[in-house]
Amino acid sequence: MYIAPVIDPPEQRTYAPGEPIRASLLVRWPHEFDEAMVEFHKLHSPFGGAFGNRIELRSRNQEQIIEEPRQYIEVELEGVVPDWVMPGTYECKYVRCSVPGRGWVTLFEDVHQVTLRVRRIAPPPPRGKEGAEFLGMKFLD
Repeated sequence: MYIAPVIDPPEQRTYAPGEPIRASLLVRWPHEFDEAMVEFHKLHSPFGGAFGNRIELRSRNQEQIIEEPRQYIEVELEGVVPDWVMPGTYECKYVRCSVPGRGWVTLFEDVHQVTLRVRRIAPPPPRGKEGAEFLGMKFLD
């Protein structure tokens, strides 16, 4: 099985404060680690990740995948959008791993291609035609 270099999802996801976020991180690295963390910072914030401008996803599970010629690690990440987080676009600032005997090691920094949005309130539903009312749509995992 060949893993192409892909950043998924191509569309930007939108979350509300208090909403859970689930993601999968694929990384090739020859060292073992206990935990992984991905940190998102609000774009164009003069305060970096401070003052309600940061979202963290932490590993829940990791698995060595050896099905292809070069093995890799798949890490399941989970987090919750904090209630105090500011609305806007957040970009992946750091991907870090906790390595035994070394502490937290930064593997990647400023991964601009991975973003998510936070909104305080839901956008209004689309205007209906022919008297139709949009009630919603569910995306299934």
